Amino acid sequence: MAEGITEGVSKLSINYDCIIKIPIEKLRHIKNEKCEFRHRDRDYNESQFYYPADEDLPNGIFYYPDSEKVIKLYTLWEEGDREVKFTVKTLQLSSDEREIYFEKEPESKPDKQTINTNVYTILKDKKEEVRKDFLIIEWKKKPEMNSTVDRNRTMKIGAFNTQKKVDDTLMGVIERFDLILLQESVKEIEKYLTIFNNLNQKRKTNGNCAYYAIASKLSYNDERYIFVYNTKYLIFREGDQYLDTTLLTNSRGDTYTLNTFSRPPYLVLFGIKYCEIEDFLFIPLHAHPSKTIKGSISEEYQLYQSTYNEIYKLLQLPTMKKEKSENFIIGGDLNWDESFIPNREKRTTLDEKMKDDIKLVTPFKNTMKIPRENNPKVYDRLLIKGKMNQFVIPNSGIVYYDVKMSDHFPIGFDIKLR
Repeated sequence: MAEGITEGVSKLSINYDCIIKIPIEKLRHIKNEKCEFRHRDRDYNESQFYYPADEDLPNGIFYYPDSEKVIKLYTLWEEGDREVKFTVKTLQLSSDEREIYFEKEPESKPDKQTINTNVYTILKDKKEEVRKDFLIIEWKKKPEMNSTVDRNRTMKIGAFNTQKKVDDTLMGVIERFDLILLQESVKEIEKYLTIFNNLNQKRKTNGNCAYYAIASKLSYNDERYIFVYNTKYLIFREGDQYLDTTLLTNSRGDTYTLNTFSRPPYLVLFGIKYCEIEDFLFIPLHAHPSKTIKGSISEEYQLYQSTYNEIYKLLQLPTMKKEKSENFIIGGDLNWDESFIPNREKRTTLDEKMKDDIKLVTPFKNTMKIPRENNPKVYDRLLIKGKMNQFVIPNSGIVYYDVKMSDHFPIGFDIKLR
């Protein structure tokens, strides 16, 4: 087993017959009170985070070596000004049926313990040390812990321009993916809550892990990016809105803001639980559909770059953000088509940039409902850069032509897990 999650270690207490060792980083589901979008009174123009308020819904399923037994956990990492509260709940085991401890500090005791939950208080100056530690759980065998959840060896990643449509169809689309980027998402974030809550209630009934979501700030046309992800495989580490503007002054002295991106990418770093790579940075973009720089006084002197300029800058971001990760997913609705990039030389320039360790992993096929005859519109694309390329399953890219809720079709590809 490669490093990451070690499913079984040699040391075992005489009172138990199963043991598992899990890196804390694989359990660190972050809760941030400043960005919960289950509250309707939050500022719409803030990045927001969704997680179901149900501690009986697992956000981690870990397999014992024979893959026939699983341990289901709910974990939460809450950072305060002076301390961190780390909650570990064993959903199938009560406290007298298992033992939980840290590898480096096995004598550490929880500050609070209930029938199946341990809560640890970690001082701020110890936080980084604990993040590098492992949690070890020992337990007694129980027939009801036999696996009823498939151990899939693949993870599906996708993107979809919903064109501000929110209906029951969206839940079925999300279920097809373990991570999906939603674009042209509506301002009123609470409209998604019914979908997310119904989805997670269904998953709880089936014994599956929860889906969580992260939403960006509002941008052009009151739109935002939303990432919805399966906590069985992924863990959110950090998010950051990429802002890059330049002030320009014309001959009359009027000042304009030139935006590098009309819809600034919301860069999200994800950790992966079952893969040879530890993490990846997802850089989304819904590019402005324009042949030239555009703007107007009615938009408060805002100017927006052309489609070409936005894509060109997008392809530079992995190099600019290499301190975050060695692996990148890039893309979304890029409007990458001669309709908006009519200059052949510019299209060639973008193709040359693609040769710089950037690979298209979704099909070069039409992604729009109404393409021109013999002229497919490959507006929607997902690209990867880095070691992640080694784990993309060949020919797994797909366009979902059966989804009719938008003028765009969802796209996706598969990552190989261990």
